[in-house]
Order: sequence, then C-alpha cells, then structure tokens
Amino acid sequence: MFRIENIPTNFNGYIALNNENYFFNVYNDILRIFYNQTGVNTARDFRDKYRCILEKGLIYGECPDNRRVIFLLDGENYSSYPEKYSEFRLKGCIKEIYYYLETDSTPLLTDKKFDNFNIFNTLSISGSLINSICPQNIVYFNYNGEMQIDNFSAFEETQCISPINIELLSHLFCEFSVSAKHKQDVINGVVLDTKINFSFGCPQTIEMFQTLYVAIKKFVDFMAKARNTDFIITLAQLYNGKSVEFAEVKIFNKYNNICNKEFRDVLYLDAIKENIPTLFKNLCDKKYPLFFLPIDNNDYGKVRFTDIQNLNTAIELASELDEKYSKLKPKPQRQDIAKKKAEIIFEWCKKYVDIIHKTQPQHKGLFEPFYYNLTAENIEAFRKVRNDITHRATGQIDLDIFNCFIALRSIFYYYVLDLDAQTKIRIRI
Repeated sequence: MFRIENIPTNFNGYIALNNENYFFNVYNDILRIFYNQTGVNTARDFRDKYRCILEKGLIYGECPDNRRVIFLLDGENYSSYPEKYSEFRLKGCIKEIYYYLETDSTPLLTDKKFDNFNIFNTLSISGSLINSICPQNIVYFNYNGEMQIDNFSAFEETQCISPINIELLSHLFCEFSVSAKHKQDVINGVVLDTKINFSFGCPQTIEMFQTLYVAIKKFVDFMAKARNTDFIITLAQLYNGKSVEFAEVKIFNKYNNICNKEFRDVLYLDAIKENIPTLFKNLCDKKYPLFFLPIDNNDYGKVRFTDIQNLNTAIELASELDEKYSKLKPKPQRQDIAKKKAEIIFEWCKKYVDIIHKTQPQHKGLFEPFYYNLTAENIEAFRKVRNDITHRATGQIDLDIFNCFIALRSIFYYYVLDLDAQTKIRIRI
C-alpha cells in the first residue's frame, strides 16, 4: 500500500541503552534524551557512558503506539539544561509503520512483527517528484466520452519497468524496478502513484542505509536536474515469499525549498531505461560529481558565477583534464596553457558536439545560426570567466557564456548516460 508520511513533527517514547530506559522527545530534527533516575546527571556523564553507541550514530527506541524507531544521529547540540537532558541533531528517523504478517497456520492477518527491525531487503522511493520522473498512464476519454486508463487495472499494482540488475555502489548490486498503483486523487491527468524499488539479494542492515541513501539521492538529483530533492522512503522485508513494507524513513534536510518539477522539466526515466545500468555505474564514479546542479527553486533556469565555477570543476574532473595535461610533452608556453587545456576539454566533448549542434537552440539574434556550435575557443572563454571570477573578482556572463554552460552541462549528462552519439538521440538536456 502506498502511504503518506506518517512520522509526525513532534513525538516521544523511550530508548533502551545498555538495559537503562530513557525518555525521549523529538521536535523536527532535534532529539532530546532525558536522564530520569538512571544515575546519569549531566550531558557529559551521558556522553561518556554511551560514547561507543553515540559514535555509531544509531539509537533504537519505541513509541507509545508500540512501534519501533531508529534515530540517525548527526551530532550533539549544546543542551540548555545539561543536568536534565542531552540534545542531538538528527540526519533522519526510521519508524515502524502498521503492517500485517500472515501466520504459517492460517491466512488470517495478525499483528505479528518482524523479529529483526535492523534489516531490510528492499528500499523504495515515491512521492510527487518520483511521479514526475517515472512512466505515467494518463487519463483519456473514449469515443463515448468515458474516462479511460490505458492498459491498467485501477485495483492492482502494475510493473512499469521490469527488474534490471544495477551496481548501486561499487561491488554492491541490486534489482532496480518501477511499480505503480492507482492514484486516489487525480491531478493534472496523472492517475498513478509510482514507486522505484531497489531490491537486494541479501538483507541490508540499517548501518548501510545512509550510504545507500546517498547513492539513490544522487540518481534522483541527476534525473531531476536539481539537488534540493526529497522523496518518501519505505523499507521492506521478505516474509513467506512476499515483500512487506515495515518502516518509513524521514530524512531531515536544510533546503530552502523542495524540488517540485513536473515531468516536462525532469529527465524522463522511460526515455533512458536502456541506459539505467550504465547510469548507476557512472554515478558511482567520483569523476562525475553533481555539485553544479541548482539547490534552490529560484536558481532553476539561471546561470550565476558559482554555477560557472562549479560546472567548470565538474567538467575538468569528468574529462580528467589534470591527468591528461600532466602527460603533455613538451609543456606549452605560459601564454598557451589556457588554450591547450581548452583543447583537451574539447577533445573530450567531440563525441557529442554534433548532437549539441543539432539540438541546442541559441538566442543570438535573427541573423545568427539557430543552433549552437561548441568550439575549443568557446570553452577557453568559458574557463577564462571562471578564472576571472576566482582570481580577480571580475568576469561577465553573456549569451556566449550561457550557451556554452548549457552545452557543457548537456555533454556531462550524455557521458554519464553513455548515450550513443552515432544514433539519433532525441534527448536535449
């Protein structure tokens, strides 16, 4: 079942640390642990007594509704009342949800719980942004004026993308799939709630969650072309051959706003589904960082000085500029260094320059070519603006620089997707 977020802003319960029970309270991303009558009298006492547990960054507890909870610690705050409670910032919170398990002897549903709350077989993500990224069935009207849904049962979950084996982390493989279920409230013609599933052959421990989350978020950021992304996360275990969702995860971020792009503004998953394994493999590679993507809704469609700097750095890492330049013999004269480095980057770009020339429109006046033509000279000018900004606090962003920014960003995407430059690529990023 597709659930809305059920982790409240403010809740409480107790945690057990080395057989000692402590009362806790959570408000937003702040966790307070009260000492009660446990022999701990100060925040320093608490820190010293449970240093090993705190260093692992995971604290387990239970709420008044008898649902278990795990806190992912981010660090310790200064406590206003150190003789009463310790205070911590939270990266996230994993809370058990209501679920049912069939017993072996009867098909009737019971309130039996999983014995182990510390493992999961499947991590799923969903929400409005995932709906935008994933394949959707759209409402249409037949000749009789009746509303129809293409090839889809409104009462069953369907599979939009069959399981694909991917390398989510280096040497860690899982099955990637997309499923969908009928949406109760139809908005803008979208009738499905989609869910992306990452299913592991062997159960993963909660200790692995943060690492897996970072890899999955990088994929979502790439598809959304933004870093201020957020999505619903659910965990599932296998029980009698079935996947049962047993917990939901709340991640605390510090974004000013959350990415709310519609399907026309993101990279559509269905268009690149043949390249999904390659996409994940390349996103594992440190030479493809995504820090150049915007982190605020107000930055979409804009190119600022920091964007120029960040994309330059990302392109230099992706093209392995430093490594290639270090191998040049003889080394160019000082006045020719910038030109030579631009030529190295252009050689890296060449594979996709023709695609840019056919797909990227430019706005330079009525008598100028409609499409942009990327050259080594353009790249040299682009890098000069970065250097002027960095070293001389000067630099000007004009239409030429803007067009070069869009071209280099697109080529970066083409490389991560490993698109075939010899075929007719219909994707313009």
